[in-house]
Amino acid sequence: MKTYTTADGMLEFEHPADWTVIDGPPPAVGAGQAVSVLDGAGRTMATLSTGYPGVHDAAMMSPSQPTELDYQEMPADQLPLVFADSVNAFNFQVVYNPNTDVTGAVMSINNLAAGSDHGWLRGIDLDAATGASFSRWIDGTDSLTGLAPELSAAGGAAAYEAYMATPEYQAVKTMLLSLRQTAG
Repeated sequence: MKTYTTADGMLEFEHPADWTVIDGPPPAVGAGQAVSVLDGAGRTMATLSTGYPGVHDAAMMSPSQPTELDYQEMPADQLPLVFADSVNAFNFQVVYNPNTDVTGAVMSINNLAAGSDHGWLRGIDLDAATGASFSRWIDGTDSLTGLAPELSAAGGAAAYEAYMATPEYQAVKTMLLSLRQTAG
């Protein structure tokens, strides 16, 4: 594993040694940075964007209910818990993206109200006004390593459930769950 630290020194995460982190275009909103994590074949495994308005200030709602496939809370001291009664957690959900009219799945780190239904609120709060996003969007255009090509191309809940048993899924999940605030 290798450690990547953001340019501002506030966040870091672990990724497989044969994956690379490259600078992306700056986030569309806010003043931060965006990086993509690519596997050895050059496929995007996740994107980290920082510096946009806090999650609680910019909730995104989907017209359809997400289907949760995997959920794991993170240790409370790993990332800031800016708001009372919140948790930081990994989510893997099948969702409808109203911006692209596509159903896919998202693996992400989120700040959620404790005991919530883990709805379509994406990202984490770094302080009362600033947020970040660390996620991977998957849809039928992605080739999911470890699945039969026809299952991967079909997408949908069956493909995404099967994907959870693959080493690639576990590597992405481990990377996302390693996100932490640095002492700097």
